[in-house]
Amino acid sequence: QSSYNPNGINAIEYPASDPSVTAVGGTTVGFQSTGNPAMAAPPAIEGAWTLSNGWVPSLAGELASGGGVSIYFTRPTWQTGPGIPTGTMRCVPDVAALASCNFPPYMQFNGMSFTANGTSLSAPLWAGLCALINQARVEQGFSPLGLLGPKIYPLNGTVCFNQMTTGSQSAGDGFSSTATNGAYMVGPNYNLVAGLGSPNIGNLILVLTGHTLPIAPSNAVITITVE
Repeated sequence: QSSYNPNGINAIEYPASDPSVTAVGGTTVGFQSTGNPAMAAPPAIEGAWTLSNGWVPSLAGELASGGGVSIYFTRPTWQTGPGIPTGTMRCVPDVAALASCNFPPYMQFNGMSFTANGTSLSAPLWAGLCALINQARVEQGFSPLGLLGPKIYPLNGTVCFNQMTTGSQSAGDGFSSTATNGAYMVGPNYNLVAGLGSPNIGNLILVLTGHTLPIAPSNAVITITVE
């Protein structure tokens, strides 16, 4: 999302809005503010990528993870659970991964180094994760995942996802539980900025290959039928 206009009409983009597509939102990483951006304090924090971009002051307030509710696609039956807004239309994103350019990763392709941000980063991260999940499933004698949505929404709020309850809030380092992407607020479980959250890769692969894990924050146990 770029140059958010509070007077514009909220809209989400195709193909992310299609229920047959897994929509990926964005997160950012940084350190908690101490009041002095040059003296940010560890440990590192991951939060939703909201309307700020600390390391590129000229872009502050211009870039964020998009999200919203479709006016064309009805909500799939599997898109339910804590944090899902009331209504009958498709919500995006489904999940999130690192997308901001606060700490852009360096990548190698055809002998060239480059960086990426936005969905040019978060979507390929999830594509690679799905390849790892499918590899693990095949090794366990299961078929590939297929459509991801029905498999992951039962995991809403569990230790398979890092919930985005804060977002980058200021032109310097700093995260807030009241951060928004201009239209929608961060929060526990599902939200319209970062979906279910970023993946806890180890836990997610275990569950999607038939193992059981405790559900946070309780001591209940989740069992997923793997097909």
